[in-house]
Amino acid sequence: MSSLPIPINLGPNRDIDEVALPNFNAFLYDGFVDSVGNVQRRPGLVVFCNLSVGSGVDGLFWWDKQNVLIAICNGKSYSINSNGDATDLGGDTLEVGYPVYFADFGDALYAANGGRILAIPDAGTPAYMADGDAPTSVRAIADLDSILLALEDDSEHVWYSQSGDATDWQGLFISEQYKPDLAKIIGVKNGIIEILGTQSLAGWRNDGSTPLVYDPSNTVDVGVGAPHSFRYCTGIDGQGNWYWLNHLSQIVKMIGRQVVPVAPASLSKYLLSFSTVSDAIGGECNVKGIPHYILTFPTENKTIAINLATLNWSEFGYWNTNTALHDRFRGISYAWSNQWNLQFVGDHTSGLIYKMDPTVYQDNGHILNTLIRTGNIDRGTVSVTKKPKMLHFWLKKGNVVSQAAAAKLMVKWRDNGKTTWKTEREISLGVTGETGFHGTKSQPGGYDIRQYQFSLTDNADLTFVRAEEEF
Repeated sequence: MSSLPIPINLGPNRDIDEVALPNFNAFLYDGFVDSVGNVQRRPGLVVFCNLSVGSGVDGLFWWDKQNVLIAICNGKSYSINSNGDATDLGGDTLEVGYPVYFADFGDALYAANGGRILAIPDAGTPAYMADGDAPTSVRAIADLDSILLALEDDSEHVWYSQSGDATDWQGLFISEQYKPDLAKIIGVKNGIIEILGTQSLAGWRNDGSTPLVYDPSNTVDVGVGAPHSFRYCTGIDGQGNWYWLNHLSQIVKMIGRQVVPVAPASLSKYLLSFSTVSDAIGGECNVKGIPHYILTFPTENKTIAINLATLNWSEFGYWNTNTALHDRFRGISYAWSNQWNLQFVGDHTSGLIYKMDPTVYQDNGHILNTLIRTGNIDRGTVSVTKKPKMLHFWLKKGNVVSQAAAAKLMVKWRDNGKTTWKTEREISLGVTGETGFHGTKSQPGGYDIRQYQFSLTDNADLTFVRAEEEF
């Protein structure tokens, strides 16, 4: 007898229609391929704090100097302690339904998302920037060397405060300058102000006297197609890079001053099938200790997750039991607390703030369906009927399995280009050791080409190691 692997660990490929896809996955939901090729499930979401507001959490910020989590929901500002207790800070409010950008000045945290700049003090009530010279329609803010920067919406202007005083504005601004772009988004890292327009990225720096000067050597001929996709993420090696969706609907990152594609062509083609990508919202999320760049497409109702350790991608979602399909991931805002060692996720439709819990595999008690769909396997020829005698499945668990623990794998397939699936089978997984599982399915029938779909819905830390057909 001989056995051949069923491809489960290659990541999805959307460059080719799944009917003509022999050796890749067509779908991978709510999981990711790790560095050794196993398919791991993403952790589940457990409610950390309920703001009891029927609006999404537009912004989360871990305020390290104050040891609190700041949340912006329904325009209001909340301070949240380590017990998940939230305090409505009152005062002035931000816009609703737009990503919030923050700038930390120690004794005050500044925030904006399309309207006036809001100052959240370390003690007291949040209030709008009082200086009459401060911009009032601000898409995003950032800070460099105690200078507060504010991008005016639909403008080429990035206004800035006096050095050392975020509350003192004197009508000073910088612009994209390299090309006559509208500045779409800004960011600051490594001493460089990045002004990203529709066609190019211009770099500015502090020369210590002017204070801000344009630096042509930091300019790149790559624009942005989704302004809120622009996020700085730290990789598994501790090195950080800017990631965004460029003007050609490609996900790219900047290494030094070189902009390179992140994801394979298969993902770029998939994005081109979307009705729009301009509303994409980016975020950074720590998933089982592995940084991921998360890109949500609200109109398309989809969420792409790129593993920054391997640069493989998958989709994160929320299993809709009514449609039996994945909606987009619940998260829309993210923050990491190193002091509490917690990854926070803000819900996109409610005032729920979750912690991503590596011991839970449900989303607030709701099914977390890790789903793998293969391409159409032909074993090198479509003219010969294959007759596997047995299917074998190997999984493992991250925790020691108690005697009462049970686990199962759901399997179904369709043959020879048909659009309907055979009846789904439940494969009981027997414990082969404290953390090992093995399941089988005998006589699965013959095929010329076959497509498999595997589903893991147990509230358990199951890792899909491999699957084989025995002939």
